Amino acid sequence: MAFKDNVTSGGNNTWFYYEAEKILKNESNNSYALIILDIDNLKILNDTYGYNVGNNVLNFVYNLVLNLLSKDEAVARVMQDDFAILVKYISDKDIENGLNHIVQKMNECNMASLGLDENYVISLSVGVYVIEDKGLNMLSIQDRAYMALNSAKKTQGSLLRYAFFQ
Repeated sequence: MAFKDNVTSGGNNTWFYYEAEKILKNESNNSYALIILDIDNLKILNDTYGYNVGNNVLNFVYNLVLNLLSKDEAVARVMQDDFAILVKYISDKDIENGLNHIVQKMNECNMASLGLDENYVISLSVGVYVIEDKGLNMLSIQDRAYMALNSAKKTQGSLLRYAFFQ
């Protein structure tokens, strides 16, 4: 129970720290990036449609991301509406393409199946930190991804607002 998220039944923040550190240690030949994915306006969604619908959206996003990952990548819900995703890093463009794919799949979903109006649109804000120093602890890595997320939230939006840590 200490490693399990009560909404998604996936890993929680504690599990993610452990798993991500293990992956980074064991996969020294691969480059990685940490992505913090925030579902915009989840509080408004919860207030309007109820927490069960909000939980449906959280589960949908979690499973969508999980199904895109390989065995040496990880995802967990780490806060109310935030997911941490550790992915192999090839290029910024590869990350951008992956994020666009997630947004496309989210909004191709039948929103009514999640308990939403059929025209409801889910948008995301995302921060990305390309891990250059695998010796950094996960808290420092996550802080840098959150700094990028805060930059992304300051931009005017589309369905996907994202920024890379500079």
